Order: sequence, then structure tokens, then C-alpha cells
Amino acid sequence: MKILLCNKNYYHCGGVETLFFYTGKLLKAKEHTVIPFSLKSPENYESEFLEYFPSRPRAKFLITLDSFYSFKSAAALQNAIDKFKPDIAHIHNINGGITFSILPVLKKNKIPIVATIHGFKYLCPVWEFYNRKHGVCEKCAGGKYYNCILRNCSARGRIRSIMLAVDGYFRDAFLNFRKYFDYFLFVSAFTRSKFINLFPEIEKRSEVLYNFTEEIEDRITVPSGKIFLYVGRIEYAKGVDILAEVFGKMVKPKLEIAGEGSLYNVLKNSAKSNIKFLGRLNRSEIREKIIQSYFVIIPSRVYENNPYAVIEAFASGRPVIAPDAGGIPEIVENGKNGFLYKANDIDALTDSIYKAYELEEREYAKMCERALQTAKNKFNPVSHYESLIRVYEKTAKAN
Repeated sequence: MKILLCNKNYYHCGGVETLFFYTGKLLKAKEHTVIPFSLKSPENYESEFLEYFPSRPRAKFLITLDSFYSFKSAAALQNAIDKFKPDIAHIHNINGGITFSILPVLKKNKIPIVATIHGFKYLCPVWEFYNRKHGVCEKCAGGKYYNCILRNCSARGRIRSIMLAVDGYFRDAFLNFRKYFDYFLFVSAFTRSKFINLFPEIEKRSEVLYNFTEEIEDRITVPSGKIFLYVGRIEYAKGVDILAEVFGKMVKPKLEIAGEGSLYNVLKNSAKSNIKFLGRLNRSEIREKIIQSYFVIIPSRVYENNPYAVIEAFASGRPVIAPDAGGIPEIVENGKNGFLYKANDIDALTDSIYKAYELEEREYAKMCERALQTAKNKFNPVSHYESLIRVYEKTAKAN
């Protein structure tokens, strides 16, 4: 089968890209032809298909226009289709670059579309159902995007909030995802429920397919010490400032923070001696840090759906501490493969950290075993491929 894999970025910058690249590698290993379609960028990995990628506009004004509809992307995709004639398209993140301009091109060429829904972009202009002033916010769900303007939801200011709201209205009016996507893959049951509550008509052409990893350890190694680890973006929505505040009041527990973001310098300059900032690490360095860690912590203020921070921790036999919100309770069992705390409750997070720190060696070993088994059961490439190829074949047959 020839599969067109579409994603804005052709380099790693988050969980979306991790799944995108894992999927391409998995399909190629099963002798399918994988045709990536992304934006040109100096950060892109090598590929024989780079010449078919659309370029990014240079002028800021054009970037703003292209956030609605990219004629370059539509034309570039038609060239790729003419050349490679894919059987099916699998879409990840095409917002803010490739745009929905490619959807009519796919339909015109009678190419079925499977879409992995990683978050809430089609319900919330800023993706996360979150506003820094008001906390968790779902007011835009169902097409009420004017709330994004009224509440100034974008961290980049009012003008950006207006542009995101307009983009939502434009997309719904002219390129409605429910009309173009033939099948929906949601990375958590939580995400799927949010969409189906608003759009029950997509229920029969959707299912949950968790993210997966190809790097699951065979056995559990003993951590180098009781060091807690955060891996991800250093941003307000991710709650890293909360984590720094909590550990700043502790004496014995130690924290390492891996990643970059807008809060990096502020938090690093004010961090106490038990907190170490590691900066940006490559994927092999991150994996090694997880294996060396005691627990991985997810302190997010926003809904997390099926975060790779949890998946990669479990795949390394490491338990996690995470909020009881979003898709996390589907995979983290409190007291078994990690600890759940009440979302956005600093005292509850603190209690969970102390509870983890004071675990007896035997209890901790059992928790590590359960974490690894969760990865083997839920995030393995064999099961993922079986479900994915079944969806491809079913969708292609129906269309």
C-alpha cells in the first residue's frame, strides 16, 4: 500500500512528530511505500521526497495569510500525487503551515483520508482548552471561537487570538474537517469523547489508537538514585514553574528538568540547589535520562491526552506522577504504575512526590514492573500496526 503521511514538521519537536516518524518507520518495515509530505525547513531530516515539500513563505504577512489557506501546499501536494499515486492519506498536524488547503486536493483525487487527532485544535483555537487567566476553558468548543478573542487566549496576545479565532471560523465554513476526514484516530478515549459529544455523527467512523514506541526495555534496571525527572517544553501550560516551586521547598528530593522553552532562563536562574536544568537533549540522551531517573513527573496545567513522557517512562520501566485529568487516567493506575494527583493542586502534587520518595524498595520494584508491563500491553508496535492497517484497509474499501 502507498501511504501519504502528512505533518507540518519533518523534524522532531514534540509528541506529534514522534508518532509521525515512528509510524513511517513501522510502515516501511512492513514493506509499504511511505510518502512524507511536510513543509520545507533547514531542520528537516534527509529524505528523497524533500523536493516535493512546499516552502514556507518568508514574509510575516504571507505567513498570516497561509495560516488560512496555502496555495503552495495544494499545488505541491498535487505534484506529489501525480508522481507517486498514493492509496491513502494519513494526516497528523497540518495546521499553521500546510493548512486544510490540501484536503480538497485529496478528495479531488479520490484519496481516502485518515486523521490522527492529537489534541483539541478543531475545538479550541489555541489547542489546549486552557486560558492563563481562567484555567481550563472549553468555551470555544462547538464553534464559539469568539471566546478566544474575548478571553485573549493566545499567549502571543490579542492580535494572535483574533487570527486564531478567524482561522477557526474560516476552516469550519469552507473546509470542515468532518466533511473531509473519512476516519478519525483519537490518541485517547478522553479526546474522542470530547469530539463525539459535539459531533455524534463521527462516532461510527472513529476509534481510539494510543501512541506507541518501538523502544520497550526487556528488563528493568536499577535507577542511579532518587532523582525525579521532567522532560518536555518549559512553558507555563506544562506547569514546570509549579514543579520548580514544589521542589524548591524540599530538601532531600532532587529534580532534573530536560527541555527548552520561554520559562527556561527565568526558572533556571531562580532554581534551588536540588533542581538541575539539562537543556535540550537528543532522543537517545532523553532515553538514558529516563532510565537513570527514579520517577518521571508530568505537572501539566492543561489536558494531556496520551503523552509520550508517560509512554517512554513506562517503556523504560519507570513509574510516573501525573494529574488525574485528560487521557492520563486511562493509562496511569494510581498506586500501581505511578501516582495520580488532583490536577492543578500543588499540595496534592507535593504529597505524591513525598509518597513516591518514601516508597520501600520492594514496592518501588513492583511499580516499575507494572509500568513496563503497561508499555508492553498498550504501546507496542505490533498491536499498533495491526489496528492501523485494519483502519487503512477499511477506509480504502469504504471509499
